[in-house]
Amino acid sequence: DPFFVNNEWLESLPAYLKDIVIDAAKESMKYSDTLMTEAGEAYMAVIEENMEVTILTDEQIQVFVDMCAPVYDYFIDEGWFTAELLQAIQDELAK
Repeated sequence: DPFFVNNEWLESLPAYLKDIVIDAAKESMKYSDTLMTEAGEAYMAVIEENMEVTILTDEQIQVFVDMCAPVYDYFIDEGWFTAELLQAIQDELAK
């Protein structure tokens, strides 16, 4: 999870305190990620005990992606975002 703080306040701190805040934020984000991963694994175990879980193949996922493509066009046409922004996001996700 991200850690939000007022940048003006952060920049007003002496360097050693700023470093402490940034280091503490990084550690808290790592800890939060660990907790979320553990919780997700526990939830998945409960789900798998009580439901049938289907993991889609790459081909099945691609069919879904292809069928959703017109949704992007709709939101571009409605002005929610641009094709350039969508491409930038997709490029970033592909990394």
